Amino acid sequence: MRERGEISRAEDVTGGPNGQGGSRGSSRERGGRLWNVLLEDFRHFARPLPPVDWGRICPQRKQSVKVVCIDFSQAETEIRAVRNAVFGVEQKVAPEVNWDGRDPECSHVLGRLESGEAVGTGRLAPDGKIGRLAVIKSCRGQGFGALLVETLVGVALQQGISEVYLHGQTQALSFYEQLGFRASGELFLEAGIEHRYMWRRLV
Repeated sequence: MRERGEISRAEDVTGGPNGQGGSRGSSRERGGRLWNVLLEDFRHFARPLPPVDWGRICPQRKQSVKVVCIDFSQAETEIRAVRNAVFGVEQKVAPEVNWDGRDPECSHVLGRLESGEAVGTGRLAPDGKIGRLAVIKSCRGQGFGALLVETLVGVALQQGISEVYLHGQTQALSFYEQLGFRASGELFLEAGIEHRYMWRRLV
């Protein structure tokens, strides 16, 4: 189990990658400042996002993507296309697992190319669980997945959620760690695929 006293990378934002050079004060004060900073950032990039400096964040970028927060009912066809391609066709996840009936109660993000084609999606459940993160194969390695995750984190902050969690597939653990998530507990099987519980404190 995780230790509540630990500080995640998300809480080191104001002081550099290792928290050095940041302002001192109580953890409550630091958390409050982080909350305000991230909320202010989110107001600037949500619905829809402004242009991102992908040349700096991901030099391998070949295409531009716009991520929007959207209701499932408004983009069900696009969300289903992306998730069916990734989870259904590639990973052979059973339809009843991929489509668990919880989508209407979740907040969703959708990534579209300049052409309008949907290439990525993810969701945030009311309890803070990030899931169903998927980017179609031809668009991976360009930072799109990270942008989807960070947008969902912004949504969580808007909803007053102080900690998010997810079930990370083993091949994606390092990806989530780079985004400030920490692994906890043993490996477990979900839909026949090995996962680990991961969490990230936001405030």
